[in-house]
Amino acid sequence: MQKRYDLLEVKIVLRYLPEKIIAFFAAVSLLLMLAAAGAAALDIGARELLGYLAVSLAYCLFAAMLFLLCRRLPERYMLPLVVLTAFCMRLPFALLPEQTQTSDFLLLYNAAGALAGGDISALTGSYFQMWGYQIPFVFYEALVLASGGGIALLRLLNAAWMSGTAGLCFLLARRAGGTRAGFVSGMLYAAYPGALAMASVLTNQHISLFFILLGVYLLIERGAFSEGGTPPSRLLWSVLAGLSLSFGNLMRPEAVLALASAVVAALVLLVRGAQGRKSLLVPLCAMLAAYLALGLAASALTSGLAPNGIGNNRPEWKLVLGLDTESSGMYSDENAFILEIEDDAARHEAAREVISESLAGCESIPAFLWQKLKLFWGAREDLGYVEGGLPFGEAAVLSGERAAFLLMTALAMYGCVVLLRRRAGAVELLLMCLVAANFLCYLVIEIQPRYRMFIMPAVFALAAAGYGQGREKRV
Repeated sequence: MQKRYDLLEVKIVLRYLPEKIIAFFAAVSLLLMLAAAGAAALDIGARELLGYLAVSLAYCLFAAMLFLLCRRLPERYMLPLVVLTAFCMRLPFALLPEQTQTSDFLLLYNAAGALAGGDISALTGSYFQMWGYQIPFVFYEALVLASGGGIALLRLLNAAWMSGTAGLCFLLARRAGGTRAGFVSGMLYAAYPGALAMASVLTNQHISLFFILLGVYLLIERGAFSEGGTPPSRLLWSVLAGLSLSFGNLMRPEAVLALASAVVAALVLLVRGAQGRKSLLVPLCAMLAAYLALGLAASALTSGLAPNGIGNNRPEWKLVLGLDTESSGMYSDENAFILEIEDDAARHEAAREVISESLAGCESIPAFLWQKLKLFWGAREDLGYVEGGLPFGEAAVLSGERAAFLLMTALAMYGCVVLLRRRAGAVELLLMCLVAANFLCYLVIEIQPRYRMFIMPAVFALAAAGYGQGREKRV
């Protein structure tokens, strides 16, 4: 009898072990992000550090006020309030007067303008031959311009996509931590200063992030990971989730992280026995099929305009930059000759040699990775893309972003620690996988401060799993 009991206990431990490993790795990832940001903050002057602390206190007071507001605010008003708050806060930055585009954003906008006027020659240049994945976003901008909208409309759409992202952050956080905690996370993300300065920049990040998060939410709420609904409805919603993820990936190829996270989360749920194989795998396969179908259809439709395809034709470049120990993973033209090599095999070999030489010449790989972590997770937002800087509130935005990042990363880490002690649902599993995958990815590829934008909604949603646990029943 005792042996049977011991065997049953072992089976239970093994059943829940994978999700605990994921929670552990997500917590370690967030801890390293927090440590790198904290170490970078200590390198600044005492006056600026006091500013961080003051803003952190204000952010905490804001969160406390939101918790109190939740008690009297009907739930049906929460989502509209989050979206409206996010839009109102981003609108002044989206419509900055006389704000010109710079860098690749200007090149993409000019190409979209030419395409809207019927000139497709802009898409035949060397830039789009190498970075074909930018072409779908150019089509999006061209469609807006051809419909009579100008740069102001593109910026308004930026604010709309960003506001929708805040709403999705609330919905995911509500699933992870309950209604009140979800509302707090959603409102804190709506007020998050990190994305405000980028609202006027015509980057593909805003629209891509919205549709990727929408796909994740549909998958959890109505699709493969849903606990209710009929099999046909779950299949349909999973297809819609796949289409949303694929469209977001066409705008900016980052959905692979969400796809990988969804697959890992599904495997964990299968091991745990939380869902039947057929009820989980069939909708998940439908989602993957829809994702691939839209991508293939987009490639076929643009084949005449993009002879080199709409993918990344220099995939090794991100690794060359990310493992450049001299630049600490930041952008550098030092090895740009690799981009000019047309033969794929020769280019791969040249990239391998450059990376090997870089790592071999590095005195300390751990020191290089730590410096890279500090530059990525600890750097202030780069306002170089906002020509002339912000006309108002620049110091508050920069200090507020750092303070909010430190606070929410710490809360998200606490959320992962909480999930080490209790059972994680599909949304928590997927978010933790996403955080860990994103962290590992940027250890090896190029870093820029604005690339943090992708993972921040997941960080805010995971924070709700910490301060929302035990206070109310999760939705």
